[in-house]
Amino acid sequence: MSLYGGQEEALKHWLAKIQTIIDNFPPELRWRGGLSRPSHITEGHDTQIANLFITSLNIRSNLLQKFGSTVKTRAAEHQRIVDDLLEILYHMPQHVLEQNGYSLIPKLRDCGAAYMEQMDVGDGALVSEGARLKLEKLLRKLDDIDCWPGLPGIESPQSNRQ
Repeated sequence: MSLYGGQEEALKHWLAKIQTIIDNFPPELRWRGGLSRPSHITEGHDTQIANLFITSLNIRSNLLQKFGSTVKTRAAEHQRIVDDLLEILYHMPQHVLEQNGYSLIPKLRDCGAAYMEQMDVGDGALVSEGARLKLEKLLRKLDDIDCWPGLPGIESPQSNRQ
């Protein structure tokens, strides 16, 4: 880590690298949120966008877990990660997310688990009603796109719904 001057600096370096990569995506693969898309953009582009951005957020989350950054830095960065995940998950068409399910679901679970773990660490910086609501929204969307029925003979949470 001495190359970067410490773990906090290394974390900042790698997070900046990820952002540089995202900033240099071709226009067709840039996230536009709820804005209208150019007419030549296809569902395939949306699939790639969802994969690229959720993967980048998962990498950011993993870097936060790997590098021993301060609780305050981790809390703020996890807030941004979950905010960005919710932006993508609630603006991307449901069928696009479902098509990516096998790829996206483990990443979403990983990010959600890291966020939930962060809520239990430190001085409670993330433990607020807003943080709980964000986690609930993330889990609700994860439940919506996780269509895997489970193993035969084992009840899933979905099969228990009335």
